[in-house]
Amino acid sequence: MRDENTCHTMLPVMNMRLGSAQGLITPSRPNPSLSPVAPASAQVGHLVKRALAYLRPRGLVASKAKRALEYIEENLGSKMKVRDMADFVALSPSHFSRAFKQSLGSSPMAYVAARRVERAKLMVRSTRERLMDIALTCGFSDQAHLTRSFRRVVGMSPGRWRRTSNGASP
Repeated sequence: MRDENTCHTMLPVMNMRLGSAQGLITPSRPNPSLSPVAPASAQVGHLVKRALAYLRPRGLVASKAKRALEYIEENLGSKMKVRDMADFVALSPSHFSRAFKQSLGSSPMAYVAARRVERAKLMVRSTRERLMDIALTCGFSDQAHLTRSFRRVVGMSPGRWRRTSNGASP
């Protein structure tokens, strides 16, 4: 039976093992970045910095992420800048870009481009509008811009995709 006072949980932040209820911390494996001759204060400072790096919140808080995504959806058909998105959620452009990427996995402009292609795919499939009109509605500068972006994401031109997705042969 396990001793109730012993905790064998690994602490990933400091790479140490909590040995008992008294709080004895022993290294689980040697840390090559800490020299045995380094002063104790330098070692403690290093551990505190690593711990803080894991404790700091990363990415956008949920409310700001939701507001940013709503802004993108509402303005998908118009020209967007990172500065405008950042201003909308009251962050600096650099902080917004970094936090957006950490939260959603892509930069704000890459996300906008992907959303524009997704909207274009929906319109190409569900309407008979001209590709030029779809391009402008989705925020592309012209049909060639739509075609380049669409081909990069989907692997074929929007016209060909329209024919194949509606059951016709390419």
